[in-house]
Amino acid sequence: MDEDAALEFEALASILGDDMWSDPNEPTSFMLCVAPEHDAASEITGAAALFVVLPAGYPSSAPASIVPRRLSECVHRFPHMAMASSSPPTVSWEDADLSQLQPVLSAALADHGGEPVIYEAVEAVRAYLATHTLRARPPLAARAKLGKNNSVYLSISPVNTSPLNAKPPCSRLHSTSLVTCIAIIVIWVRGGPTLWLRVTPYHTCM
Repeated sequence: MDEDAALEFEALASILGDDMWSDPNEPTSFMLCVAPEHDAASEITGAAALFVVLPAGYPSSAPASIVPRRLSECVHRFPHMAMASSSPPTVSWEDADLSQLQPVLSAALADHGGEPVIYEAVEAVRAYLATHTLRARPPLAARAKLGKNNSVYLSISPVNTSPLNAKPPCSRLHSTSLVTCIAIIVIWVRGGPTLWLRVTPYHTCM
């Protein structure tokens, strides 16, 4: 690794902290977690992981390789993103559209040819996510808790409840893997609520 690349690596580790993961045996490749700052209790945002490879000669004579990945597939590298630190804990992000991030990264790389560019690329992606994905959380009190054997307990409280046809407050979803993202939409129809549940399972990468 060139001296400039080594200095950039150290600077990234200092600035990004838990949002950077690297393998000590592979110092020229690492992964970054990118999400805009937001209020986990009231907002939802898009997020992504960036897989970075610094080739020999970077940055002076060879460009870095930066590939966006689904954060849900790599969240085991970033435990602080698995559950937001609220009570009860919630997931406040969702996977961003990777096809929209690649042009952002390509533009950042082109604008800083021959220079350290990783932090600029991270900030470009963060700015895009803040502008295009950050939004208010829907007005629905829905929370998930992990129980024994990775079971997920859902406590659902619609905004406008009716004393008629009341439903039990909790349901239980059994899962063989850790659930990292749960989106719940409750739509009131005749006779009570209809529950739509989308679950993104825990995967691994690298």
